[in-house]
Amino acid sequence: MIRQCLKESVIKVGNLRASRDFTYVDDMTDAMIAALEISNIEGEIINIGTSKPWKMEDLLRLIKKETCTEKKDVVLDKSRLGPDDVKMLVADSKKARNILGWKPQTTFKEGIQKPLNGTVTTKKCGDTRNTAGNGATDSCTSSSH
Repeated sequence: MIRQCLKESVIKVGNLRASRDFTYVDDMTDAMIAALEISNIEGEIINIGTSKPWKMEDLLRLIKKETCTEKKDVVLDKSRLGPDDVKMLVADSKKARNILGWKPQTTFKEGIQKPLNGTVTTKKCGDTRNTAGNGATDSCTSSSH
């Protein structure tokens, strides 16, 4: 979604009502390293996640806000709908907390903002800019910092 907000003239989506558990890659890496350092957990199934569901529509709304593309059109792409689309996927990460002493450090919003740091989107929102590369302009009223 970030790439589409920044590079495409429209945003193509699947089921925006589905909920998912998003974990930032650095937090995932920390959990895997913690698992490597713990003795006697071979064969143990440990879910890694935030245990907090986010609707895809809320994810898109946040990304559009952070990339100042709130006015960009969104269209349903039926090819992005799975035949057995699961409405909610959320990790139960109690074992990760109890066994590994792990919990995610990066908030959902921070996880969206981190890949945007150093890009054109770090300019203050409200600036008019061409985010799609197609001559169109977009602006919003908040800042990604």
